[in-house]
Amino acid sequence: MTTTRPKESVTALLDRLGYDTVDAGTTPQSRRVQEGSPAYVLPYLSGPRLPWHRDPGKPADAQEIRTALEEARSRS
Repeated sequence: MTTTRPKESVTALLDRLGYDTVDAGTTPQSRRVQEGSPAYVLPYLSGPRLPWHRDPGKPADAQEIRTALEEARSRS
């Protein structure tokens, strides 16, 4: 019998639905996605000069998110 961890199950489901999932780490590592980090909102902004609340936004692909998480990881 094979056991699957919950995170792996959810990732597999999201992948089947067409989403690119990016594992941001464990719960303690979630600080990498808090306000002020490179992974918080920034990958989804379309214009870096606009205030975030006026920016229309854009989709961010999995590689952009991985890059932002790696930058956040290197700052900590």
